[in-house]
Amino acid sequence: MSCAQGLTTIEAIVRSDSSRPSAVSEPQVRETMGYFEQLTVALVGIGSLHPSRLLGESGNVFSKDEMAELEKLGAVGDLCVRFFDKTGHGVTNPFNNRVIGMSLDQLCHVPRAVGIAGGPGKLKAIRGALEGRLIGALITDRFTAEHLVS
Repeated sequence: MSCAQGLTTIEAIVRSDSSRPSAVSEPQVRETMGYFEQLTVALVGIGSLHPSRLLGESGNVFSKDEMAELEKLGAVGDLCVRFFDKTGHGVTNPFNNRVIGMSLDQLCHVPRAVGIAGGPGKLKAIRGALEGRLIGALITDRFTAEHLVS
């Protein structure tokens, strides 16, 4: 996590639940997390449940078994590595304990939360984020926009 000239990276993932308290106690992490309640604009990528081939090959943080568990729980996508279902409600899962970052509730309180995503693989995730009002605006491509409004 870092904060430079008003820009904040808002998520990190630790290897285990037990390592989270140590990471959160770091001064830079605490400082960055302190900004969450003050944000007025958030630009967030909308992740699909199934990562792109490139992301998967790059060492995606969750195993195939973990992703299968999330799918079983009804997850369709994520914002800030916080998974949600097709109606935009957060999906309670054991992996939340490994995430250091904004919660979906915190994101919902940001006055201008802008989601960024596109392509056919992201349609369910984008719909869920919009349905749940997790974002107030969307930056996408023409193909995705046309599918969302049809």
